[in-house]
Amino acid sequence: MTTYKGIKGFIVQTLSSDPTTASSVGQVYYNSTGNAFKYVQPGGVASATWSSGGTMGTGRNRGYGTGTQTAALAAGGYSGAVTVNTEEYNGTSWSEQNNLPSGRGQGAAGGTQTAACLTGGQISDSTDEILLYNGTSFSTSPVTLNQARQNHAAAGTSTALLSFGGIYSPPVTYTGLTELFDGSSSTEENDLNVGRGELTGFGTSTAALAVGGDSPPASPNSALVESWNGTSWTEVNDLNTGRQQLAGSGSQTSGLVFGGEPPRTGKTEAWDGTSWTEVADLAVAVDENASSDQGGSVTALSFGGNSSITNTEEWTVPDVVIKTITTS
Repeated sequence: MTTYKGIKGFIVQTLSSDPTTASSVGQVYYNSTGNAFKYVQPGGVASATWSSGGTMGTGRNRGYGTGTQTAALAAGGYSGAVTVNTEEYNGTSWSEQNNLPSGRGQGAAGGTQTAACLTGGQISDSTDEILLYNGTSFSTSPVTLNQARQNHAAAGTSTALLSFGGIYSPPVTYTGLTELFDGSSSTEENDLNVGRGELTGFGTSTAALAVGGDSPPASPNSALVESWNGTSWTEVNDLNTGRQQLAGSGSQTSGLVFGGEPPRTGKTEAWDGTSWTEVADLAVAVDENASSDQGGSVTALSFGGNSSITNTEEWTVPDVVIKTITTS
C-alpha cells in the first residue's frame, strides 16, 4: 500500500495544538485534538481581523487618542457633554488616570502613553493649546499652536509633532495649515494641497500621511491622501472609499484606516506605501472614533465613537493561517 512516508520520505508529525509561528509555514501535520490533518499557510494583513477589547470606563466620541495597542491613551472627547476623563489601556483593560485640566474634544494627539502631546481641539471654541502628558498628569506647553483649530490630525511624538488640516472660525475655514511642534516652539510648515477637516493622520514629523476628511463644497467625504516628506505634501493614491471622521494608525509605508462616515461604516483599508486594499471590517460600524496611532497595519486599536460608545476593537495580523485538509 502506498503511504505518505513512501511518497514524501517522512512521517507526518502529530501535534495536540496548531502552531502559531512563521517558522511553521509549509508544515503538514495531524492535529490529535481535532482529529484532522492540517497545513500551515503564511498569514499577513489579508488574513487579519478585528476582535473585541476591554470596555472603556467612559464612553466618548471625538476624543484624543495615541499610543500602541498594548499601551494606549484616551483623553477628552464628548460623553453627552465634553469630558475631562483620561484612560490608559494595557492591552486588556482600561483604567482611569488624572483628568485633563479642562474638558475638550475634536483635537489631535501623538506620542506614547507615557509621553503624549495633545494639540488644539474645542473647549468652548477652537483652542490653540498644546498639552503634554508624562504618564501621570497633563501640563500646558509654554507655547501654543499658531492657529487655533479643531478637527485636525497629527503625526509624530511629544517633541516632534506635526499638526495638519482642521477647521477654525470665524468665518468657518477648512485649512491645510501645517505646524511642527518641537517641544519648545511651533513653526508653520508648507500647507496641505487641499485644506480639510475631519481627517486622520499618522507617521512621523518627517514622514506622515494625511487621509480622508471633509472640505465642502469641493471635496466632501474625501478619498484624498497626501504624503509628507519633511518639507512638503504630495498627493498619492486615494482611499477606495472616501470618508470623514475616521481613525488611522501606522507609518508612511504601512498604515491602516478604519471607520468614518457617511454613512457610518466599519470599512478598513490597509496601506502598503503605494496603494490601499480593503481588508476585514470593524465588527461595529463607527465614526468619530479614536485610535492608537503607532500600531500600523500589524496592530491597531479603535476605541469610542458614535454616540459616546465604550467599544474597543483590536486589530491583529496573524503570522500563520491554519487550513484543514479535506478530501472534497
